[in-house]
Amino acid sequence: MSGFPTVSAPASGLADYSGYTIANESVEIIPADKNTRLVTIYNLSNNETIWINKFGAKAAASVPGCYPLEPGDMYEFITPFGVSLFSAVSAPFTAERY
Repeated sequence: MSGFPTVSAPASGLADYSGYTIANESVEIIPADKNTRLVTIYNLSNNETIWINKFGAKAAASVPGCYPLEPGDMYEFITPFGVSLFSAVSAPFTAERY
């Protein structure tokens, strides 16, 4: 026995929501789902901060309830609400929901 935890349920419910933000617009990239187990978002941009709102509201820069995701960073969280992104210019991202 290795001592590592065993995962009893494989990630069969993985959904890909990757794409590009739209400059100066909040876009809901992941719809609400009460069965969400995990959301992962990677900022693939080299120089643009992406703002995340995980509470079902519009994302915007520097407002309460929104989190900055710096270039090259990743953020993982659980939420039953829709997830929105915002950036000043179009920026690539990878997003997954289990």
